[in-house]
Amino acid sequence: MEELRRQFGNPGEDYRSAPFWAWNDRLSPEEVAWQIRNMKQAGMGGFFMHSREGLETPFMGEEWMECVKAAVDTAKEVGMNAWLYDEDRWPSGFGGSMVAAEIGDEGRAKLLTMVELEPGQKVEGVLSAFYIQMDDKKIASLAQLNSGDTVAPDRRAVGFRREICAKSDWFNGDAYADNLNPKSVRTFIESVYQPYYERFGQEFGKTIPGIFTDEPNIFSGHNPGMRGIPWTDAFPRYFEQKRGYDILQFLPYIFFDGDKSTEVRHDYWRTVSELFVEAYSKQIGQWCDEHGLRFTGHYLYENDFAQCIRSGGSVMPHYQYEHQPGIDILTESISETLTVKQCSSMANQFGRSRVVSELYGCTGWDFTFEGQKWVGDWQYALGVNMRCQHLALYSLRGCRKRDYPGSYNYNNTWWKYNKVTEDYFARLSLMLSSGQVKRDILVVHPIESAWCCFTGENDSEVDEMGRSFQKLCDGILAMHRDFDLGDESVIEDYGRVDDASFIVNKAAYKAVILPPMITIRRSTADLLKAFMDKGGKVVAVKPCPTMVDARPDQGLAEVFAHENIIVVDDEPCRIERALDGILPRTISIDDKAGQQDEAFIYMERCADNDHIFFIVNTDRNNTHKVRIWLKGIGHIEQWEALTGDIRPVAADVKDGYMVFDAEFGPAASMLYVVDESRQPADIAYEPVKEIDARYIGPVCDFARTDPNALTLDHCQYRFDGEDWSPFMQVWQAQEAIRKRLGMRSVAVNGLEQRWRWIYTPHPNDGAHVQLRFAFDVNERPIGHVYFLVENAEDFDITFDDMLISNEPHGWYLDKSFDKIELPLLLPGRHEIELSCRYENRMELEDCYIISNFGVDPLTKAIIAEPDRLHFGDWCSQGYPNYPGGMVYKESIELHIKDGQRVYIDLGEYRATTAAVWVNGNIAAHIPWRAANSADITEFLHDGVNEIGIEMMGSPRNMMGPLHQKSGKRPWTDSRSFRTIGHEFTSDEVLVPEGCFGQIKLSIVQ
Repeated sequence: MEELRRQFGNPGEDYRSAPFWAWNDRLSPEEVAWQIRNMKQAGMGGFFMHSREGLETPFMGEEWMECVKAAVDTAKEVGMNAWLYDEDRWPSGFGGSMVAAEIGDEGRAKLLTMVELEPGQKVEGVLSAFYIQMDDKKIASLAQLNSGDTVAPDRRAVGFRREICAKSDWFNGDAYADNLNPKSVRTFIESVYQPYYERFGQEFGKTIPGIFTDEPNIFSGHNPGMRGIPWTDAFPRYFEQKRGYDILQFLPYIFFDGDKSTEVRHDYWRTVSELFVEAYSKQIGQWCDEHGLRFTGHYLYENDFAQCIRSGGSVMPHYQYEHQPGIDILTESISETLTVKQCSSMANQFGRSRVVSELYGCTGWDFTFEGQKWVGDWQYALGVNMRCQHLALYSLRGCRKRDYPGSYNYNNTWWKYNKVTEDYFARLSLMLSSGQVKRDILVVHPIESAWCCFTGENDSEVDEMGRSFQKLCDGILAMHRDFDLGDESVIEDYGRVDDASFIVNKAAYKAVILPPMITIRRSTADLLKAFMDKGGKVVAVKPCPTMVDARPDQGLAEVFAHENIIVVDDEPCRIERALDGILPRTISIDDKAGQQDEAFIYMERCADNDHIFFIVNTDRNNTHKVRIWLKGIGHIEQWEALTGDIRPVAADVKDGYMVFDAEFGPAASMLYVVDESRQPADIAYEPVKEIDARYIGPVCDFARTDPNALTLDHCQYRFDGEDWSPFMQVWQAQEAIRKRLGMRSVAVNGLEQRWRWIYTPHPNDGAHVQLRFAFDVNERPIGHVYFLVENAEDFDITFDDMLISNEPHGWYLDKSFDKIELPLLLPGRHEIELSCRYENRMELEDCYIISNFGVDPLTKAIIAEPDRLHFGDWCSQGYPNYPGGMVYKESIELHIKDGQRVYIDLGEYRATTAAVWVNGNIAAHIPWRAANSADITEFLHDGVNEIGIEMMGSPRNMMGPLHQKSGKRPWTDSRSFRTIGHEFTSDEVLVPEGCFGQIKLSIVQ
């Protein structure tokens, strides 16, 4: 523990985040190196080099490899981890279309589709065909047809055909990969993994820790409108080897209900799952083993049963081949319990100390530090201990700024404070990677029961099974009983019973819970009986399974009649009562009524004589006062992950538990370390009494941290010699221009990668096109005024019919945002025209005016800035598009006596993060509300003190989406910025920013 104590203040790079660094433009080694050094200063520990939307450097080409080399060299120099990523965008497996180019259809994804055969049609081009008769939506009879037969006129016939998945722009003009085919995956390895090894193998396992595979699956490139399920050409032979019969003779039972449907569906999806694991994850995992590389990444649709089955059969077995298992949870959400638990359970069972999460994607530009904490804490309590933020955008040019924003990189206005959250999560990662997690309960996963029901189409039915199972899991967590999930295929391969422990590979459990199930494996049933015979306890939640391997089995009655099994209804109180009777608690988190507070989850880890508890309040809106009971006797310390401070905690000893009270603010969390080799802390805290108070506001002097901005997202356009168009959104003008020139639409993301087509001349390149922007000035701005435009070198620029220089005076926010100095802005209407020889490669984007001015939120005219700022939304006070921070200033006279402390409470506010400045120094970071009431005493002096409250905004109100009438949605992507019809409003939809309640300085004794 002393080593942890030493590292806690400043954990190393291995415990820090590694974002998806979106390589999304024409790359240069110099820029790559610059951004890495910038990330290092911002507290990050590494990065994943991720090909992304907008890439203009050929993937895996020589120029690409030179930039990878620059990244590896710079990371080695500054002490960061340079992680590889194995695909051109995602999902992994097609190698940017190199796989199909090398082996043709063998490398293209396939489907098994069902088609209706017409009367008189000859049976040909199908794998099998049947006469089928239905009775009450069930198969009444089947008769197999032979190739060459003619369908009788009075009978229904269906055929099953193997289809090659459609080609698409997303897969660079080809089809997705056949990840059920070992040869396809081997070609993928040879196309991406092997070239990396040949070039950088000397850094594998060193500066390059591992490689990320992203959403590999077996149903990504399906053909729209076809009724199909995953397939590969070798599947019938593989199936017969595994299951002992010819699947081609029983295909109708997958698609239709019948007397054999349960077992055939079960066997089909089980075999699909096994083949996918063997062909993809096992093969890549073994290659990485042999080459000293950590295999990491996540699979597709981990949480939704139907999509998960369709995409891969099941997800948990794959993790046995990942050295650092991973997940993906998008949006600002804590709803995917199964996603995390499936992964962290396998990590525990296979001794993997690190679990990575790709998180925060699609949250939008206004995602806050508190949002990062709320989502991150929940995942960390469930077993994640490494963040991979989605995304760190290499460039914001063109389409790139709309790639599931925001950005965890230099091109964000709050970036200067990024290290605050990096340090916080690094400390959590350090602690939650140490020792061994304590989970005494195994919950068997019911995915195989879902196989029995899934036709490939009945998603709602199968997803309901998944939702019910997650509800059960959430209920157990709310009881403050932590657990692992057990996949039956893994239990079959790695399960055993030792004394009264049910063991899965490296993890031992004292109790097993069976959720509602249809079927159970023979191997699981036999192990459960052996476990109970040794005195182990099982809780079975009704309905209990009646089938073994999807076949009726009378022998199960003996298992469920055992004296050591407790069968209960699916009511949480009954499950809790059963667990309380068989397994003593190690922790209770009680509300004021003495009941388990369901808002809390926790993790316990054991390291020699020490126990680490991470306790999280998942309630983002309310403060909870709780009483915590920790089993055992020892010295308790609270390790504060935000500041790195450590302090003892006093506790009473009752009935073998240490008991103490704690208050958790909204989305708060605490780390407690219990040293059983030491006696409880003998300390007494004297009550704190407020003896005086001062207040800041409601009107303050203020200072901006950034120039104010006016967004120009409407324009007119015209071709040479023509009249101007009506005003329209800039993206609509570009669409009209490209349509007329016969160029592909670039309105939303998802095109073929730009590096594949922008360098090919277009026959209509060079057309003379002009854009015209207009804005009003009521009051002359102070100082230099700049027009912010991307790729200024492409344009001749006129201001009020006067040609001005297109030479940039630096950049703002992103290096692609050129600052063009404008002449004096006098009151009146002004026009800026951009003239260019339009080319297929070009992207016309919104522009901005930036300087020292205010903006009328209703007319969008430039006005004078206010002298002082009132508490409330700063958007309505002259800053509707402002992306930066505001510092609210006030001078306060204080005379602090010995023994007195001063705490500041920011009240209600809306900001990405907040900082408190006292006499020119940062006295406290308040990145989330739970960190409010910060002690600023050490920064005060006797007399007048200058207090500044810095509220950091975000680029959201500058870059949007500004015209989405429905307002904030959970999911933000390129379509969010392209609203039309009833979804569009010409008015700006803004996010409120600023101080909203009184700021209080409490003087306490």
